[in-house]
Amino acid sequence: MRILFVIAAAALLVGCGNAAQSSTSTPSTTATATAQANPSASASAHITAAQKAQVQATLQAAMDHYSTQFAAGQTALSHKGTNDFYNWRHSTNIEQDVQTFLDAFRKADANYNADNEPAAIASWRDDMGTVQADISVWVQVAVSWQINQKTDADLAAAAATVGKDFDDVHADLAQILAAS
Repeated sequence: MRILFVIAAAALLVGCGNAAQSSTSTPSTTATATAQANPSASASAHITAAQKAQVQATLQAAMDHYSTQFAAGQTALSHKGTNDFYNWRHSTNIEQDVQTFLDAFRKADANYNADNEPAAIASWRDDMGTVQADISVWVQVAVSWQINQKTDADLAAAAATVGKDFDDVHADLAQILAAS
């Protein structure tokens, strides 16, 4: 039942993400033409150093939140014979936690307009959705692993997928900051 909720939430997120991406991540052709005709206009389209620092801090905080929660879940899972993993899972509500990264995206995105928004910010939002969804998949694999329905290799593969997802969002953040 829970996996169906995660799949439905992920589908909803992807559907919303595509709509939001098409409306916010592509600079207008007028802005592009203006920047090409007047190079000094594109230089002024960058955000301030303070805004850039806020974007970095906001997006990094969301990434750190999920990374910390995931590491805590792995630690809790390693405590065999205890309820630590169960308690972690229910106290963090990690499988339904999409609001953390969506709030960070909205806050960071507010620093941009159609003329200066880097495309990587929409990629960051989408890739964070993948991080959250793959952590949820890892949780399901972990539950199955606890009852011997999944192997150590299955658990390691699910964790590796989450690790790759984190690499993707770190790369997105670097692109955002470079373009800002």
